[in-house]
Amino acid sequence: KNNFNNQPMAFSDPSIFEYDKQSKSFLAERGLIYFMMERYKALNYIREKLENVIFQNPLNELIKNKIFESSSVENPLKWNELLANFTDSEYQKVIVEIWEDFDSLDISSDRILKDYLKQVKISFYTIQRDELKIDLDMAMKTSEKEIAKSLMEAYLDIQKKLKKLEAEVYASG
Repeated sequence: KNNFNNQPMAFSDPSIFEYDKQSKSFLAERGLIYFMMERYKALNYIREKLENVIFQNPLNELIKNKIFESSSVENPLKWNELLANFTDSEYQKVIVEIWEDFDSLDISSDRILKDYLKQVKISFYTIQRDELKIDLDMAMKTSEKEIAKSLMEAYLDIQKKLKKLEAEVYASG
């Protein structure tokens, strides 16, 4: 939750999801869904790395959450079971697209998995940082010193996370 206006910090306006379907974060989200389904032994690792991270695309986010709820290393979810979890044809279409689009993905590659995780986290933290900046500016204009201090700490924390992730991306690229 965002402290200043008490609104969720995660993408409540559906119009922002009309972004390029070839964007890195969109493809990384879908690639991670594919990894969760095909390399189920990495599910707990992915779940841990995505703790408190929300996918930008709401369809991808709901599919991710359904996999986390319904799948485990001991009892992995199959594609047909995932499809059966969604009655809405839009979700089913997305699931089939992911299955088809990533069918040739090398799921044994730890580097691809880690790159997808980094990309999704960079996108998530960038949006959080930008929303915090808006709230911080508003708090400073209204002289809300305690709120501004809290927002500044959160902003700097996210900025630090982003710099670390970006350094990892550039170091491995």
